[in-house]
Amino acid sequence: MRKPLDFPLASLALLVALTLLPLSLMGCGEDTAADGAGTLTLNELRPASGYPDVEVNLSLSITPAQGRAEDAFSWLVNFGDGTRVSGDGVEGAANHQYTSVGDYTLVVEALYEGKVADRKEVTYRVFDPIDIAVENASGRPANVRTGEEATLSFDLINRTASAVMTAIPVRAYLSVDAEVSREDLPTLTVLGETRVEATSEGGEVLTMGATRNVGFSATVPTIDAGTYYVVIAIDPDGELVDTHPEDNLTVGLAPLRVENVDSGLPDISVSDLVVSPDRAFPALGKVTRGFVLANRGGEDIFNVVHRTYLQIGNPVRDDSATLIHESAPIGLPALASRVIGPDDFVLNEEVLPPLNGELQVYLFVEAYSEDGQIEESTLTNNEISTPEPIIVSDQLVEGPDIVVRDFAVSPLNTYLGGNLQVNATIANEGTLDVGSFFCGVYLGREARVNPDNDLRLTNLNITSMASAAEREMSRSITVPGLFAPGVYFPYIICDPLGALDEPFRSNNQNVQLAPVTITDEADIDLFVASLAVPQSADQGDVITLHAEICVDGSNASGPTRGQLFRSPGTAVDFTAEAFESFEIPNINPGECLELSFEVEAQCANFVPEQSFGIVVDVEERLPEASVSNNRRTGANVLQVDGPFCTCIEDANSPNHQVFNGTDLDEGSYQAAICEPNRCDFFAAQVSAGQSLVVTTRFDTDRGPLETTLYAPDGSQQLDRSFSEDEQQVAVFLAPQSRRYPFSVCGQSVDDQNYYELDVQILDPATDVDVLPRDLSIPPRASWSAGALMELSAEIVNLGQLPTGAFEARAVLTTSRELGAPSDIVLGNFPITTIAPGSSRQIDLPVELSAAVTDGTYHLALMLDPAGELNESRVTNNVSFSQSFEVFTRCYDPFSPNTSFDQAAPLSGGTFSNLLACAGQSDYYEICVDDGQQFDARIDFLNSQGDLDLRLYSADRAVVDTSARSGVDQEQVGVDYVNGAQCYFLRVSLVPLDPEASTNYELTLDVREVDPELRCDGDFEPNDDFDSATGLRAALDVPTALDRCPVGDVDMYYVELAAGQPVTLRARLDPPTQPGILRMQIYRPNRTPDDIDESAPGLPLAELNGYVPPVSGRYFLEVSVGGSARRVSYHLEAEDLPGVDLRASSLTIGPGSYQGGDVVRYGFTVANLGGDDAPAPRYEVYLGESPTWRPDQDQLLGDFVLATIAAGDAHDLTGQINVPGTHPTGTAYLHVVVDPLDEFGDVNRANNVASHTIELIPAGGETNP
Repeated sequence: MRKPLDFPLASLALLVALTLLPLSLMGCGEDTAADGAGTLTLNELRPASGYPDVEVNLSLSITPAQGRAEDAFSWLVNFGDGTRVSGDGVEGAANHQYTSVGDYTLVVEALYEGKVADRKEVTYRVFDPIDIAVENASGRPANVRTGEEATLSFDLINRTASAVMTAIPVRAYLSVDAEVSREDLPTLTVLGETRVEATSEGGEVLTMGATRNVGFSATVPTIDAGTYYVVIAIDPDGELVDTHPEDNLTVGLAPLRVENVDSGLPDISVSDLVVSPDRAFPALGKVTRGFVLANRGGEDIFNVVHRTYLQIGNPVRDDSATLIHESAPIGLPALASRVIGPDDFVLNEEVLPPLNGELQVYLFVEAYSEDGQIEESTLTNNEISTPEPIIVSDQLVEGPDIVVRDFAVSPLNTYLGGNLQVNATIANEGTLDVGSFFCGVYLGREARVNPDNDLRLTNLNITSMASAAEREMSRSITVPGLFAPGVYFPYIICDPLGALDEPFRSNNQNVQLAPVTITDEADIDLFVASLAVPQSADQGDVITLHAEICVDGSNASGPTRGQLFRSPGTAVDFTAEAFESFEIPNINPGECLELSFEVEAQCANFVPEQSFGIVVDVEERLPEASVSNNRRTGANVLQVDGPFCTCIEDANSPNHQVFNGTDLDEGSYQAAICEPNRCDFFAAQVSAGQSLVVTTRFDTDRGPLETTLYAPDGSQQLDRSFSEDEQQVAVFLAPQSRRYPFSVCGQSVDDQNYYELDVQILDPATDVDVLPRDLSIPPRASWSAGALMELSAEIVNLGQLPTGAFEARAVLTTSRELGAPSDIVLGNFPITTIAPGSSRQIDLPVELSAAVTDGTYHLALMLDPAGELNESRVTNNVSFSQSFEVFTRCYDPFSPNTSFDQAAPLSGGTFSNLLACAGQSDYYEICVDDGQQFDARIDFLNSQGDLDLRLYSADRAVVDTSARSGVDQEQVGVDYVNGAQCYFLRVSLVPLDPEASTNYELTLDVREVDPELRCDGDFEPNDDFDSATGLRAALDVPTALDRCPVGDVDMYYVELAAGQPVTLRARLDPPTQPGILRMQIYRPNRTPDDIDESAPGLPLAELNGYVPPVSGRYFLEVSVGGSARRVSYHLEAEDLPGVDLRASSLTIGPGSYQGGDVVRYGFTVANLGGDDAPAPRYEVYLGESPTWRPDQDQLLGDFVLATIAAGDAHDLTGQINVPGTHPTGTAYLHVVVDPLDEFGDVNRANNVASHTIELIPAGGETNP
């Protein structure tokens, strides 16, 4: 029986002293006879933490030891604030109310014959009063049967500036009335109860000022069918002290319809109506709705029809409602349900709001049986309407409003590792601009939005979006092996984490109702069905080739690339460079695509036959069983007729050997190389002191040639030229009169061409005679006005006098003759004196004039244009470069940059006076470091041309686009760069006019990400096969690994042996983190293994006893679903093959050491592998670097260990002597296990353990 101790304070003090005395004596060991006489158990302490004036209830029990009588036991409870309660027997209970806030030590003792047999001590915390409220109560589904579970949700709000640390008891009730007070609770039906606790032990239940959404499930009790309201009450039993208890109760607005399944009547029910959009701008033209149709009664019902209505203005359906859909009749068995939709309905007429106004549109769904007067248990649930209207307005929403206007994923059939093309149109229908956000693309098993359960396929990142802006986005995605084969419904949610404060959110999402089927093995065959080629054409004609490309199998192809080849002759050389590359859009199985190619008929190598071929999937993206039909040659050969289709030998033939070369005098000659692997030989008689200059001119495109000048013996080469279009060889100031041979040959064995020879024999000059030769410019497809080009040339002085200083003039000309009015002088350049009989190489920076028009030009170099030299022969003072193209329409400082390959490198800053032109895009390359973010923005005048921006990854996949209309700015960017990488930026002009061009300014802003948001955990980035981390290295990391950011995956590689089972695990750390953990293993050929091995789990994912089918390097992919930016985990492995020796925990004796001292050390060596390590060796080194350097560090000892079995660890000790020759100061001792890698250690990174050692000069004090 419990006995309260209620007497004066003095008596209490005396009693406490008397009570503590025997305890003190017992503590000294004088009387321990009661120890172990019984075991004390605290059965209940409620509440676990309290508040002032709230009753604390404690119950206890004592289990006597064998041979101890129950009636000899009593108990004592000390509440720590001076209140003590005691009682007799082995069962007891005490209650108490604390009056003050604080921490109290609550002591409970079990007494045997008055002595302490057992004791429990608890710290009991009493907190300040709180102020919490409950709001937004709801129950789902809206129609529920007795015995079924209802899901209840509500918001808890902490209205104080301090955290709530105690669990919050909550009880749910059902009420037939919507008005409920706390006094009514005892009369209501209890639905369920829960306790809201902290998410981690000792954590906060509600942080200061926070709102927490809470949900739990409860079984509906057996009650009468009808409509009830959900009542949520906080602290129904008075465990808390709340300063505003009137806020501790709330009633849900939407009623819960309860049906009693014991009824034998049918009951048609319409519930869970989902309608989108919730807002339409500027008109409503399409609605999407879905709902659940059920028979909740106990009798089957037939010919059930459901109708969907749309009504403007009135939330109660009347005669003005418009029927937009009526179903065919169906049957509903008793207690059965069907999910209807979601379905899209395009309205016959758009709903238009009044000017500068808005409309409220309601959707209704009713269901009934066409069988006539069917009695149902209730008719209240046969119709449902949207709880909130669809707002149709021609005005932008106040604030931001992100809308998904269009969304499509294709193809509808693909496979693991195949491609999906995601296209979306995103708009901001709000009045405020928004900053960066992302749209998540998910694949769900049902046609509904459920991002908490469904895997995210990819993100579409949007750096910013102005008010009223629209952006079209496109991205190609490889389907990862994390998805199980099956049928999925793609959907998109913009801003899924709710970072933007929007008044409307249902229009942030869009579900594609056409499902995508994903198979585990690709069944696809992409092939070229035909390639049609015309029979004949004249040279220069434009012909059209027609190709048909088809797909067999059950999977679509996705976007791929193809190449067109053209070869001279009757066979196609598919190893040569492709004539043209082209994109192949997605082709569905069983379908074909026709492509046309326009080609100019040309004769190559003087061969009149042209052969064409085509190859598809040149990047080998598709896992086809056979690729033999990916290539096809044209149905016939194209016959081309023209002057360069055949080669006719010149009259000098045969002159194909040096000994039968044709003698030529000074002059010009026409000749031809017509036979493969042949040369034309010529010779010129040159007198002593004369100079011979031979110039060869030809069209390089028809066959490259080379010109060679020989010594009189015909074997030694004196000069040789391989230049395009024009070549020149020469011998100056011949030492004696001789015959000099020279030849013209094709540069390869098959080259043929017509050419012109110009032979000059120059007499010696007694004065100055300057001659320019070998003019060259950098190779380039085209140049533009303002371009700076470097002109190189050799200047020779053939005279007998030094030149003295003179000038050289660069002239731009359209022909090989000077004097035309169109010639443009580009500059005069000073030349210092050139000695007689010598030459000088010069490089002149020549800038093309801004007045240059498009066309074909030569650069001419004129020596001594002012005629100041003492020179009698001036006819040889001019030389010309090869021809080049000037194209000035779209030139700016970054030109040429019209393709990915020509992309101009771009660093942070603003770049002005850039030019965009229709028909070609500007490309830039942006390289950024790990953990950075960047935005690229262009500013322009939309009235002069509309520009679009597109950002690509390094593999040329679309990352972000900005393509708005009617604005003067576009912007793209990346919020987080995970691993240093490069991107491509494309600026394009919308081609309304093929000759249009406009200026723009480009700004690139590269910034460091907030350090709190960086993803720089161990081994990052390691998100693909090429950057994969060694699994064994990851297993050695003492800290947790992390998946960061959202959507990231981590890849690890490991060597496995065929047939040898292994177990791999990933474990969330801490385990309470959100998201589903998944692992996928890939075979050495980088294809996913059996999808059953994908190992989803929470908080543990495991591949248990996985048996590798082949030996080799496998890859393990770890991913975590959910929206958390950073999720940490540990990896574990068992039975990995091979030896993995790890040295760790190296320690040495304390103090400092000098030469000759003995160093005692200890360390741990473990074999983390699956194979034994027989008698491994280890070595000890002394070095000056914290990293072991075997080629520089001093070897102190070599030791052999006993065999270390797989999984074992040994603690080892040893000693070495400090060498006297090592420098003093801080040095490093290194223990290296298996230094020669005798076991082929699978993870050499952990074979070394190191420790600092202080070395002092001889004679100093050391510690033994």
